[in-house]
Amino acid sequence: MNQDFNHYLDIQNHFLAFHANSGRIHDSIKNILTLYCLDEASKDKDKDRKLNTTATRWLKQLEDYYQIRNTVLHGKKLPFGEMQGILLIPIPEGEPTHSGLWHTSKSWDDIKESDFEYCSDYLVETYHGILQITNGIFGNILGIIKEIITGAHFELDNPPVATGISHSSGTGISGFEGTDGSSMKHK
Repeated sequence: MNQDFNHYLDIQNHFLAFHANSGRIHDSIKNILTLYCLDEASKDKDKDRKLNTTATRWLKQLEDYYQIRNTVLHGKKLPFGEMQGILLIPIPEGEPTHSGLWHTSKSWDDIKESDFEYCSDYLVETYHGILQITNGIFGNILGIIKEIITGAHFELDNPPVATGISHSSGTGISGFEGTDGSSMKHK
């Protein structure tokens, strides 16, 4: 590993930011589900609003990733290794059923060279896992969202062709126009 401490801090900060955002995804989905998928008995309460059984099951799918996030953000910092310029990490632990190599009771001395895996593979797998679960959840509540949009006389105009990190999502849902000129309009 590069002996430059600033390099290590940069890597650590990027790794922490990735996991902090996975926690935000979890919390945002929980908030969305709380708006649209409440248990009938708790719908009229201001406090103690509970998700229905189906929404609880959907959110539970993200729990392993959320616990990994907790390990990374609140536990001891992961050691990093490097092999031919490629970053290596021990896989962090999530739910008890997910036995990762790194958890808060481990020290850097407990990790062997053979415990390290490619960081890029871990990040890609984690990203795609979260994406697959969130897409599934949104697919399940799409009908509810469409009913709300239709009932409020909202319509999405000119959906973007290209989306992603380097392109605007263009939907303008926040009230701002996308870079492609699309926006959400109230009729």
